[in-house]
Amino acid sequence: MMNSRGKIMVQTGKTTVFARGLEQHVIIPDEYQMSADEVYVCRDPRTGDLILSELPVVWRAFFAALEEDRFPDDFLEDRAQGINESREEL
Repeated sequence: MMNSRGKIMVQTGKTTVFARGLEQHVIIPDEYQMSADEVYVCRDPRTGDLILSELPVVWRAFFAALEEDRFPDDFLEDRAQGINESREEL
């Protein structure tokens, strides 16, 4: 979701955390349901916030950089990729 200035707005909500033995469980509201069977868990070192993600942290950072348009227009245009090798078909 974006605001009128084109900045990404984060949708937030509130839910319940409960303990069962040594584990903690979080009820995820319908509007935040995940499609994955497993999620990645990390803690933001700057804020201490706990983050659940369907993508590994490195991919989230990459996609965030793409959305923020932090790459110049000629990014990777002049790269030394080498010559294509011909290989046997499998």
